[in-house]
Amino acid sequence: MGMPELAKGQASHGASKQFLSHQEAAQEAEESLQAELPHLCVPGADPGPHFHPGLLQGHELMNSFVTDIFERIASEASHLIYYNKQHIISTQEIQSAARLILSGELAKHAVSEDTKAVTKYTNSV
Repeated sequence: MGMPELAKGQASHGASKQFLSHQEAAQEAEESLQAELPHLCVPGADPGPHFHPGLLQGHELMNSFVTDIFERIASEASHLIYYNKQHIISTQEIQSAARLILSGELAKHAVSEDTKAVTKYTNSV
């Protein structure tokens, strides 16, 4: 009894990740990220007794904005590790990507909050 045949265009699970081009790997990462993105949301649109429909639109707009910025920073960090021939995205790549994507004072605040969050996480573990 031989190995089961794979459908055309499929590779074995271990081999498929090994030979992906940078574009294919980025596309696969984006697809897996899309599956996780519904969990990324701005809190505050709890429908209570005095719920206003405009609040939901504002919530959707903010969620879209946060998702877009997250994707941009993650994509830029991915490019940085590819250019530097690394395999793991570290806080250094995230900080560099935030500085490249965001402008001026916003980038400074983002890096400051990043440092604070990483320090808090490191101390808790």
